[in-house]
Amino acid sequence: QRLHEARACGETALALAASTGDLRMLGALELGLGAIAGQEGRQEASRDHFLRALDAMQRSGDDRAMATVYGNLGIAHAMQREMREAIAYMERALEVQRQRSSPANVAQTLTNLALARQAIGDVAAAQACIGEGMDLRVRHGAMRIDAFLHLAAGCQGFLSGQFDEGRMHLRACLEAGAQSGDERFDTDAHVVLAEMARKEGNLAVALD
Repeated sequence: QRLHEARACGETALALAASTGDLRMLGALELGLGAIAGQEGRQEASRDHFLRALDAMQRSGDDRAMATVYGNLGIAHAMQREMREAIAYMERALEVQRQRSSPANVAQTLTNLALARQAIGDVAAAQACIGEGMDLRVRHGAMRIDAFLHLAAGCQGFLSGQFDEGRMHLRACLEAGAQSGDERFDTDAHVVLAEMARKEGNLAVALD
């Protein structure tokens, strides 16, 4: 219900922004509507909104906002399992963010990019993204995306057969989620921990 109401408000505001020709407002509203569509599971509609947001932001010259749209387009393609397209957009987001955005935003995109590269089996490139994200964390301290970054590192440990290191990161993911109150990644972390235990023949832990 709330998403439906938010979408209705956004669409009304979008029509007003279109009538005034305010490109920055158009871009921001299309970006917001794209995020709502994604939460509703309407991935193609989400992608269309993001593409319109990108067009408006390119015409307005808002480079920083364009990085946000590139990142969201990457996620939208990843949700559709279109990983090559996802990676291309995430890399474009990263180019801009490295010059204009916060370390946390750069680390967020690096983590999304690592997971996308893991999905196509490019484990070495995924490790480079995780390594850069972890370096940012060391230099700038704990970040809001710590749990997500540790989840990606834990998956990397699983995929590369480095289970001890993977478990360390997955437990750090759970701890970061508990400390922040954001436990969105707990289920994924537990699934990977269980799969590690299964591969090691520890069925009692895997089934726990």
